[in-house]
Amino acid sequence: MAPSPSPPGLNPAAKEFVPRIASHVSATGISEAGSVSRANGTPGKRRSTSRRSHVFLTNHAALDQLLVSPDASSISAVTFGAGFHVRDEHLHRLADAIGPQLRSLRLGDTDTGDGVFVTDEAVKHVASRCPGLEELALEACVGVTDAGFGAVLSSLSGLRELHLTGHDRSSGMLTCKGLSPLINGGALPNLRQLYITDQIAVKFETVQRLIRRRKDLQVLAGETDGDSAAWGAVLQQMGRSYGDGLYGNMCCGGRMR
Repeated sequence: MAPSPSPPGLNPAAKEFVPRIASHVSATGISEAGSVSRANGTPGKRRSTSRRSHVFLTNHAALDQLLVSPDASSISAVTFGAGFHVRDEHLHRLADAIGPQLRSLRLGDTDTGDGVFVTDEAVKHVASRCPGLEELALEACVGVTDAGFGAVLSSLSGLRELHLTGHDRSSGMLTCKGLSPLINGGALPNLRQLYITDQIAVKFETVQRLIRRRKDLQVLAGETDGDSAAWGAVLQQMGRSYGDGLYGNMCCGGRMR
């Protein structure tokens, strides 16, 4: 399906893909459950972390309700649903309200393109106000550069899982230079999983060096595939299949590819 026309005034990265609006939301837009959805919409089990209350936000009204709720002080994990068009202001408000107690933050969606409006400014603010983060997923955040990534590396020493991805229609802006503190500087010593897919300026050789240097770190990099039938036919003609563009030690039985 062709993307909808972009509204005027968007940054160049955001113009690549305007997210579609979710057709169904709950009455409040907030849900809490033992089984939660990841930022890309796939089901996942909630980690059994003490004190964690996981909130799933599906619309802007849900965020407004959360921030004035007396229960906000017990929230330590937040996922923005694929239909929530996250912008910097939403992350500023969330970080200011919940701050140091936040352990997990997931947003964006590589299928809908949600995440394209998030910039370095918001990422830096989250990194400074939420130093206790252990999981940070920034999916389809094509406007986040080495500067925002660097703020995460320097401020979130307890991080164990990190996603900074583009999507199949628009590359992210992370570069090999942005990965240097992980390779040479010992940044994020507790990091165990790193997802940096659809980052065209991140080179295979750099990812190899990272994996060799950080043997306890699982990495997934490379290019994801479009989900259209036309792209499937192109892959077939090339003798390829879905997922062939991905590499790292998190796929292919742990082998580099």
